Amino acid sequence: MSIQPDVDNLNSLESISEVLQTLGYETARQEDGIAALVTIDEKQFPVALAIDPEDNGLRISASLGEVNQMVEDVDDCEEFCHFLANLALLNPLITPFACGILENDTDEVDDDPVVLVNKVPLGDFCIDELQSAMDGLRGALLLACPRLGIQTEG
Repeated sequence: MSIQPDVDNLNSLESISEVLQTLGYETARQEDGIAALVTIDEKQFPVALAIDPEDNGLRISASLGEVNQMVEDVDDCEEFCHFLANLALLNPLITPFACGILENDTDEVDDDPVVLVNKVPLGDFCIDELQSAMDGLRGALLLACPRLGIQTEG
C-alpha cells in the first residue's frame, strides 16, 4: 500500500515526484532531485527539479540542448551575437522562466547547455501550483523553441 502525497503541502521531492507522475509526467527520482520529461510535439526535453536548501525553493530547469545545436558556427561573431540577442529578447516573454547558457567544464562555449530556469517557493506549495509551474514551463518551451531554431516535430 502506497502512501498518497499531501497534495496541499508539497514540501519534499518524494511528494513532488508522485504528484508529477499523477499529472502525467515521466519522472525518475535522483539523489539530489527529480528528473522528468516534458514533451512538446514529438520532442522530449529533460527537466531537473531540485529543492534549494538555502531558501527552500523548488528549482525547475529544462535543457534545450547545447549551444552548437542552435548556432551553426559559434566563431561567427554575427551569428553568435544574433543567438545571444534572441536569448535576451526571449526572457521577458517567458517570465517567470529565464533562458540562459550554463558554463560547463570545457573551454568551448559551443558545448555549453542552454536552459530555461525558474524557482518557486515551497511554503504552502500545492498540486495546483505545481501544475501551474509545469504549465508555465510548457508555455516557455513553446515560445523558446521556434525563436531558437529548435525543431519539435519529426
